[in-house]
Amino acid sequence: MNIRFEQVSKQFSNHLAISDLNLTIQDGEFVCLLGPSGCGKTTTLMMLAGLYQPTQGNIYFGNQVVNFLEPKDRNIGMVFQSYALYPHMTVRDNIAFPLKQQKVPKKIRYERAEKTARLVRLENYLDRKPSQLSGGQQQRVALARALVKEPDLLLLDEPMSNLDARLKIEMREELRQLQKQLNITTIMVTHDQEEAMAMADRIAILDRGKIQQFDTPEHLFTNPKNMFVAHFLGNPPMNFLEGQLIQDLDGTVVEGKGYRFHLEKQVNVPNKMDVIIGIRPHDLHVVSEWKGVFSAMVTNVEHLGREKLVSSTIEGHQTIRFFVNHNQLMKFGDRIYLSPNLDAVFLFSKKTGENLLLSKGMTINSLKKKTDALLE
Repeated sequence: MNIRFEQVSKQFSNHLAISDLNLTIQDGEFVCLLGPSGCGKTTTLMMLAGLYQPTQGNIYFGNQVVNFLEPKDRNIGMVFQSYALYPHMTVRDNIAFPLKQQKVPKKIRYERAEKTARLVRLENYLDRKPSQLSGGQQQRVALARALVKEPDLLLLDEPMSNLDARLKIEMREELRQLQKQLNITTIMVTHDQEEAMAMADRIAILDRGKIQQFDTPEHLFTNPKNMFVAHFLGNPPMNFLEGQLIQDLDGTVVEGKGYRFHLEKQVNVPNKMDVIIGIRPHDLHVVSEWKGVFSAMVTNVEHLGREKLVSSTIEGHQTIRFFVNHNQLMKFGDRIYLSPNLDAVFLFSKKTGENLLLSKGMTINSLKKKTDALLE
């Protein structure tokens, strides 16, 4: 089922939770609503479920406006963060409960409950109570209960937030496979960007009630529209350094405290424009002094197994993080020199936060091999 928001807003007293939302979700698509707490993602989900009505605009299921359609008439399945299982009921009865509400005969609803339980690998637990199940099994019960109605739309509200890290990885794989097998349009709310990147066909990133960007995980990561998207996607987040774009005889120079390098091509912006340089930690490498673009001092080293995450400062105040191999020696106080991947520098307007390269339709294919470093 296709879902469409047209200029939808939601006002709570003096608080505008959602502002002028326009969003189209295709039939069978898995979409994540991603953003920090208070950004409006759960409000959006509640409007889809019929628990909130939009203050203005229209929500469409296919070609039908559903603004005032009762939740029971929307044919949706929903999985909550808390799972909301009935502790006195068996797994079988928990799964079958939505069919009981629809007055489906007992024999038929149990048959459908058992069939759905097999989909989520719970056929051997049908006679147990929720208290006899692990967290992952309880989540499967909640999912089966949502699926037993054969819904047109599946809504997931932080469904894996109560699971440990290892189980989260297993469950997101299983959920993704099941969603594709059943081809159900699915919308999931999450604040976990790794979860969204791993599961979604497309991600809508929200901030303060507005969609910042709606695109595939790959495109969001490589072509963020603005600094908010660039910072929110990526763990650890992108490094941001203040600087200026300066036009000189050799082209466009990016200059800041402790660094200076040339872009390969002219960037059509005003001379001495204030910018923010963005570089992801994986795109920085320790090099010899004469090759270095940045001179920095190590302030912290985190051991992460296969690699180490190193924090450092440039000119004593701008923080920059990068990765090194687990066997590379690095300690507090070390003076190191860094150079970015040649095609991985982002430029953002300091005033608006917009991605200057994306908005101008330009990319940096490389930096000049010969850089002009200002070292301490």
